[in-house]
Amino acid sequence: MLQKWITSIGLDIGTSTTKLIVSKLLIANQQNQFTLPGCQIIDRQVTYASSIYTTPMLNEVEIDVQRLTVLLEQEYKNAEISLDQVEAGAVIITGETARKQNAETIVHYLAEHAGDFVVATAGADLEGILAAKGSGAIQHSAETNAVIANIDVGGGTANIALCQNGKVIETFTLHVGGRLIRLNSDGFVTYVSPYLTEFLKNNSLILREGEKATFEKLSSICQLLAEETVNYVRALIQTSSLLVSPHTRSSIQPETIMISGGVGAMMEKQKPKTVREVAVHGDIGPLLAYQFQSIHVSQAAETTRATVIGAGMQNTEVSGSTVYIKSKKTAAEKHSDYRNTCTARGGVESAAVSRKSSSVMHAGFNYFQRRRSSRCYCFIAFSLLQL
Repeated sequence: MLQKWITSIGLDIGTSTTKLIVSKLLIANQQNQFTLPGCQIIDRQVTYASSIYTTPMLNEVEIDVQRLTVLLEQEYKNAEISLDQVEAGAVIITGETARKQNAETIVHYLAEHAGDFVVATAGADLEGILAAKGSGAIQHSAETNAVIANIDVGGGTANIALCQNGKVIETFTLHVGGRLIRLNSDGFVTYVSPYLTEFLKNNSLILREGEKATFEKLSSICQLLAEETVNYVRALIQTSSLLVSPHTRSSIQPETIMISGGVGAMMEKQKPKTVREVAVHGDIGPLLAYQFQSIHVSQAAETTRATVIGAGMQNTEVSGSTVYIKSKKTAAEKHSDYRNTCTARGGVESAAVSRKSSSVMHAGFNYFQRRRSSRCYCFIAFSLLQL
């Protein structure tokens, strides 16, 4: 059985923080005389974890590409790796950062300058799944046969994944995060997210920029945010003004709730007792963490780095066998590669492959045809997976 170690990275550019991990993945070719080639990742080792940085911003709507590039270059040096050594992994732009004006520009820049891996702005579903993988929630559900909910609470959103038997069965996202309200050390509010407007109004609360917030008001807001999140996760309420996108909550109730993300990491700290202690990071993160802790939910095994570990270690698949058509290429094409292209997945139950695969492929082809510009080629890859 042929084996090979490859270098993988995970980079998470989030609302509040940016962090990177480097890992080694052991790939084994498990082909035998009766099967097609089949490669699997049989071992994973984290070899380097960066410091946790504040995500560099030019202003409220733009990410600072130059500072982000300097940060990435320095971390590559610290990890003692070069671009040509990076063979797998992912850069994920998450939370409110994915909605910034130049997020797409950064995606394309990183695809060209950061190594051979996937770069994406993560939608709510993907971010929740990656965090559930990295936090250990999916593995825990496989080991216990219980329904496990992982709530990854960052700066701008709480991404929730319900897991059962080692699979994610439901995902949704709420506007709940440590940086939705920002304040200085004297308690003066410098920012209130517009996503909280309806929620605060529904709870007869008013918080304005420039206002000097009291500890009691901040505590009430954080308590209500934590309670609404957990009640929705437990299916005790069926709707919420905090939902990022419309979602019909199933009746499935988790037996265990785990908290990951930056807010999850702060759950082990003591309760802040003053506004100054709340605002140690310039936001309400510490107080929100305490309110989640008081509801008696569990801190995940991996918190702050859950998403980046999910992206860099737990979400890489290796192609086993490939069917291709060899054609004549121009000189330029021979020296070009294709990266940063779109992919789409169509789930097909194994028993229905022969019946449905044709329609899935047809739908996939139509999807890419719609996205293709007149000056671009369209590359399509289909994978029939046992779900």
